[in-house]
Amino acid sequence: MLTTTNSPITKDEFDALIDTVAIKPEFKECFAVRGCDLSLNLWWAAYVRQSLDEQSRNNRLPEYLLTCARIAKDMRVIVPREYVLYDHDSSEHLERPQMVYLRKTLVAKRRIGGVIFTHQGRLSAEPLHQMIFETECTHYGVKFFFGDAPTGNDFGSEAARLFMALGNKLRIRTNRESNRAGNIGRVLKGWVPAGKPAYGYQYRKEIDPSSGVTLRAWWEIDQIDSEGNFIYGSEAWIVDRIFHWIGIENQSSYWVAKELNRLGIKPRYAEYWSPSLIVFLVRKRSYTGKHAYNTAHYVTNPERPLGDITGEIKRTIRKPKPEEEHVKFNVPPLVSEALWERANQNLDQRKGSRLKKQTIEALFRRRVFCPKCGRAMSLRKDPKCPNLVYYICPGYYMRWKAKHCDMGWVRMDLIDQPVWRRVKKALSHPDLVLKQMSRFNELGHVSEAKRNLRLAEYQIAQAESGITRIQQAYENNSPLYIAEEATRRIAEYRERVLKAQRRKEELEASLQKITRDAQSLEKTREALSRLHLENVCNATFKEKVRVIEILDVKVYPSENMDHIGVTCAVNLAGLENEEKLFSCHNTSMASPKL
Repeated sequence: MLTTTNSPITKDEFDALIDTVAIKPEFKECFAVRGCDLSLNLWWAAYVRQSLDEQSRNNRLPEYLLTCARIAKDMRVIVPREYVLYDHDSSEHLERPQMVYLRKTLVAKRRIGGVIFTHQGRLSAEPLHQMIFETECTHYGVKFFFGDAPTGNDFGSEAARLFMALGNKLRIRTNRESNRAGNIGRVLKGWVPAGKPAYGYQYRKEIDPSSGVTLRAWWEIDQIDSEGNFIYGSEAWIVDRIFHWIGIENQSSYWVAKELNRLGIKPRYAEYWSPSLIVFLVRKRSYTGKHAYNTAHYVTNPERPLGDITGEIKRTIRKPKPEEEHVKFNVPPLVSEALWERANQNLDQRKGSRLKKQTIEALFRRRVFCPKCGRAMSLRKDPKCPNLVYYICPGYYMRWKAKHCDMGWVRMDLIDQPVWRRVKKALSHPDLVLKQMSRFNELGHVSEAKRNLRLAEYQIAQAESGITRIQQAYENNSPLYIAEEATRRIAEYRERVLKAQRRKEELEASLQKITRDAQSLEKTREALSRLHLENVCNATFKEKVRVIEILDVKVYPSENMDHIGVTCAVNLAGLENEEKLFSCHNTSMASPKL
């Protein structure tokens, strides 16, 4: 059963909820159908959205899915299981994961015939975003259906949807202003604002049983016993422990996060504790008993370009309000003022003590990748033997995570020395690079790729023109096409467009690679000429780093360090006897300290 929480539902919960609707006999053949051939574009998609706040107050996701199933049945369309999409993000922007997938993949690549929305507001509360989506669907020939609005392409339907979108926008703005004014009034009466309390507290209210009117509202400390002590594992106990560990024991936020995860205690809205979440709690002054409302508001995002119509950039961002606009109220304190000051002072001292350390000289800095998690490995000196330097995965220090990377430390000399020897051996053959450049120019890959790219674009334009011509002829009741013939011809043209589009994408990727390789070869030749290949053994550290950067060398060691894989933007593996330059084998792992 799907629970009502203020956190994203899991995939298993969503699948179980879909199956609950899909197994009904009347929807079994039309909604969440499994085993559909997704290469066909006759299927429809069903999109639902609700924010986490809506989900926590009144989870309407089951109703939305049931409504989509009913619409699919009434329209006699089929919605595959893979095309039932759900977002739990705000309607402030269109940059939601499933909405991006719907727009960029399903609609733009014409993989579906239409999309179902239960309500117009589920798409967006911004009229501009709705117009963008409708324009994209119309351009790519994808239909859309709103359960509460006319869905035609005539002027009357478009105007009605626009007016409804403006009404939704006005409704949301009015509700927000009314809620803010009501909460400010609550605070002025000595109550607390309605909504979520801070971590460590519970919201309580007294209601008149006869009228149902709220008489007063307040915050209580989360789970205390009869003697006033915090119960182990409760939110109040966690807040008390965090301030004790940081303020009195002077522990770091990393240590605290790791300790809470070790105890198996989860935060309210996250999967695990992290240092940033610990710092966020310690900075909250409300734990001293002094809280404030109306401390921030949403303003226009200055990073959003004027006239942006992509819907990918958030329209608003959260900005603090002046302190004179804050409405303050008192809550039961969890920590003393002195302990709060001491904990925050310890955090400030730790932050200020992070002085910029001397940079460790390494040839392949940020170019060695962890074989377990794929992160770029960082550099650390051995605290007991400063002459030893190691490559370390950053995930090794993320012990607050339930599953952190346990890749061991790798000595820098076991990476830098063998890899540079192979690079240096390749650089000692300048004719190799020149031969590759001449072969590249002889083949003429660039001109051939550009010619094929223009041909693919012409094929796409011709197919789209044919689709437009058939649609216009059919809509004008031309005797040339009946419904079945028009559908068949349009499907053929769309298949041509898909094939040409895929071909175009492949050619564009190939052209970018060819251009990138050509630029890399040219830069490499210039760098090698400056380096004087005959004196490569005497190159300075900066010259070596520069050549490695131009060659774009990347190192991929194995977990047991018996093999080091190396990639390079330029194929230098063409020496005599077909020697594999970039395959380094280490046979000795002995430490010089032993």
